[in-house]
Amino acid sequence: MSHHKKMRSFWVMSIVIALAILLRHQTQNPNVPIQSAHRDHSRVSTVEKTGTTTSPANPRPPKNSLTVDEPSLPSPSPRIHDFDGAKTQLKKLFSRGREFYCNCSYDFTRTPMVDPSSCGLVSKSPRAKRIEWEHVVPASYFGKQFVEWRKGDVSCTGRATRGRECARRASPAFRQIESDMYNLVPAVGELNRARGDSSYGIIPGEPREFGACDFETFSKITEPRPEIRGDIARIYFYMDVRYPQFQIVNSMNQNMLEEWAEADPIDQAEATRLQKIEDIQGNSFFIGRLAKLAQGGKNMTQRH
Repeated sequence: MSHHKKMRSFWVMSIVIALAILLRHQTQNPNVPIQSAHRDHSRVSTVEKTGTTTSPANPRPPKNSLTVDEPSLPSPSPRIHDFDGAKTQLKKLFSRGREFYCNCSYDFTRTPMVDPSSCGLVSKSPRAKRIEWEHVVPASYFGKQFVEWRKGDVSCTGRATRGRECARRASPAFRQIESDMYNLVPAVGELNRARGDSSYGIIPGEPREFGACDFETFSKITEPRPEIRGDIARIYFYMDVRYPQFQIVNSMNQNMLEEWAEADPIDQAEATRLQKIEDIQGNSFFIGRLAKLAQGGKNMTQRH
């Protein structure tokens, strides 16, 4: 055998022995990582389930994702467990009165529930004859930030493999936020449908669609009547502090909401509504920037 062949055989044998030692070491010490360019599937699984990652020092919240775990939410009401429970309580508290958007007279003991002549409402839809409980901050706004809404959950089957029904079934946190009674108002069903999950704002002109009812919606914007704009703003302020991870008040709506709150201060009817809800739900509406209104709101309720 030539000298060159001997040297080549020597190096091949050396490499084989080195690989054998490395593999034996790895088998005896399975916790020692081997450098690899493969994706870290365990970490991806955690991120996809929680919608967050704590690796960066100051992470930017993923679009439409929860940025904190569900246990950080405030304690839920012991008497309200879901949206249906909230609606049952609200129907008892406000069995008759004036609906939110058009100030129509309504009565749950009547058929139809809504008196269109009391507000000049014009609509041929069957939903114009009934009252529904409307989320002022749309359920989809916070709902789409839940992974169960976007991607589904193993507990969701049939048609509700994702979306609102899946989030409602799989996430206690979503059920809690969806059933917060401060965010629910009585609204004519047809107006609830027309608003959908659009944002509030001002629409140029007065494109009335429902007769004398001062309610306009166009291009994903809904313009409410001036008399309830402050109510809307305060509900947004409350929800923003109660559930801060959802950024409900942000650079897109903060100035408008502050203007609405100032132009339409809290009145007797609003204060009474808030007190009735607090008696059932258990937590105060007057938190965060609303705290300074607490005494005035309570005084108005006591004078009622």
